[in-house]
Amino acid sequence: MKKCILIVLFASGCTNGAFADPVRDPSGTDSFFALGWAAAADKRCELKTYRIVLQLAKSRGLVENEIAQNVSKIVEAALQADDEIKTTGVSQWCANYRRGALGG
Repeated sequence: MKKCILIVLFASGCTNGAFADPVRDPSGTDSFFALGWAAAADKRCELKTYRIVLQLAKSRGLVENEIAQNVSKIVEAALQADDEIKTTGVSQWCANYRRGALGG
């Protein structure tokens, strides 16, 4: 599983312009992936992290237009999370997410 989603957004730089590269962490994980991953965690683990991740991404320069144009990437990340949940089991996946995203 990807390491700390919140760190992903803290460690990334700002974007410029409507079609700049999305906010990324040093490993290359982008904010759209982080948003999809958080959406899956919110649904499967009964958390409320999507808004936190969204606010962090916006504070780093992500704009609404970019989010709207990349919904398919967010959905794809959520589907990848669902695939991983099927493999590891929801309890283990949620524990991993909580440890990585919420525990730092």
